[in-house]
Amino acid sequence: MQSRKPLIMNQHQSPFFRLLPQELRDEIYQNYVQEECGYSHDPTSETLRAANGNAAKINLQYSCKKIAKEMDGMALRTNEVVFRTVRHSSDAGEPRSNAALFEELLRYYRMRLRHMLKWAHTTVSVEVMLTLKSLYPNSLAVQRMVETFKEGGDMDFQHGFVLKVWCLDDYHSGSILADLVTVMTTLPDFYYLTSKEYDLELRRATESDDDDSNHDDDDSNHDDDESDPDDGDNDLDDDEAFSSGSDSDDSSLDIPLIIRPPSYSKKTQTDILQWRPKLWSIPTRAELEAISEFLPPWPTASDRPYLDDDYVPNVYFSAATVAIRFLQRLSSENRQQLRKIVIQEDHPSVASPKIHGQGLLPFCLANPKVRIERRVDVWRTEFVYSSNCFDYHAKEIVMMIGTWINEVKVLYQMGMPADCFTLVLHGPSEQASQQLSDAVIRAAIWLEGTVEIARREQRRFLPSEGITEDFMDVIKEMIRGEIPARFDAEMGEVWDIEKILSEHVGDWPSKVSDVFRLQDFDEPDGGWHAALEAYKEV
Repeated sequence: MQSRKPLIMNQHQSPFFRLLPQELRDEIYQNYVQEECGYSHDPTSETLRAANGNAAKINLQYSCKKIAKEMDGMALRTNEVVFRTVRHSSDAGEPRSNAALFEELLRYYRMRLRHMLKWAHTTVSVEVMLTLKSLYPNSLAVQRMVETFKEGGDMDFQHGFVLKVWCLDDYHSGSILADLVTVMTTLPDFYYLTSKEYDLELRRATESDDDDSNHDDDDSNHDDDESDPDDGDNDLDDDEAFSSGSDSDDSSLDIPLIIRPPSYSKKTQTDILQWRPKLWSIPTRAELEAISEFLPPWPTASDRPYLDDDYVPNVYFSAATVAIRFLQRLSSENRQQLRKIVIQEDHPSVASPKIHGQGLLPFCLANPKVRIERRVDVWRTEFVYSSNCFDYHAKEIVMMIGTWINEVKVLYQMGMPADCFTLVLHGPSEQASQQLSDAVIRAAIWLEGTVEIARREQRRFLPSEGITEDFMDVIKEMIRGEIPARFDAEMGEVWDIEKILSEHVGDWPSKVSDVFRLQDFDEPDGGWHAALEAYKEV
């Protein structure tokens, strides 16, 4: 008896395809790949995993080619993908983590640029400042710098600093400095003047020409990064060492001329000027060591230990940076399938983390269907490490919260597609998030009231007396929905300052720390001190 051959149906004859419409098949696929908590990024394996630790489901795709085609990208379209900050522990025998070393090199980089600006400050002209303005067409900070320069105001260039302005985008001062020096490199005398750093004979020969700018060489009162306590940009130690290298020679006292070692050579100057660090990158140890070759410590290695009794917030790379690295490694086809990304900033991070959203812009332009929500735990990123001296830093903390919000505005000015990016500021609980919303709005009301009272009393009010000149406007824009940012709480309507002032009893608070206090916020579990101890690098 002849055996019967098995019946083999092609894919189109299968009841799954023949009887079920595409809509039902898609629902089956979605139910299969849907994870209750979406996918979380695993930084160790650089993969996406479900809450149970399993990798993204793709097995069903291999059952047949047609299913594989119909399910292509379904897992990424269906599930949100969550990224968090990454703590980069130091390798065995290394005193610093990669994150800490990157932050340190950025500080050395800015210090060298300041030396160049100091030597060549006389070349800065209105044309140079207007060129700088063209690079920052929407920057209020650069606009104020240009206005001050045109009016003949003190720009502090002779000390190697860009002018401190009280605007939220002054947070970009490091990038502004780098772009200013880049513009200056096109000027005829730039390399001649900056060569005085390493050409000691030229420095001695032209010492009298530099006397006016060198007599006042105490930079310990200058710190153009002081408004940013979260990104490790405190350069006071560099500034104290920021001598032009030619201290005045008082012959009557027979004090010899003291020449400090140059902060750069002719070769390393070229390397420094060619290096434009991507602040939202995660460099490897080898890359960092290569950069260290032209950015060594100056004038000598610090005697301070890298870690001390104070919390040093320089051991994490931002969640945005982690997301950017993952997206760069993902195929362009898979990037197009992504629909929801959550970026959870849960630790203070290195390299000016507030601007790291700019690194997401190319991906959003290529895939405008993606929705990115950047969530910032303000307790963990801003409050904890300042809790020991919160009142003293209250102004800067409020300013930094405003900067988070303003950076979303900057992002959309740069061309972020509509609805692609939102910012959510929150605390560890619903109540804490509401406290945060109330306190920041209270600070904005205080500022507007202070400005209005000064106007009524015909007193001049300087932006430095408040928070920043644009802070209250940015908060109002957020409340009105004009900036895609919010607190994870009720924000209410924009306040009526006239009504508030008319109903206010007693003296108006004199400073922002009167209305923005640590005791207004819920303590973390175990208290502020315990939270600070838990954050220390080990």
